[in-house]
Amino acid sequence: MKSYFWQDFILAKINSYFTDCDSKYEHVRLRSEAIISQEINFALHLSIHSIVIDLPKSSRIENFARILNQYF
Repeated sequence: MKSYFWQDFILAKINSYFTDCDSKYEHVRLRSEAIISQEINFALHLSIHSIVIDLPKSSRIENFARILNQYF
């Protein structure tokens, strides 16, 4: 596969259903934030320009939005 295919035709999909960046439990929140950040960083490392992220199940998404805002 030629390298420009990664940039033009491949999308990264990050599943956030099993993470809870706004959990009331600190260990769950910290682990979830680390997972989302690692997945985004890996997609950026591969030079993928488009990332699709599922919204979390929780009604609170303040920390989730803060993580995404770091990459915008």
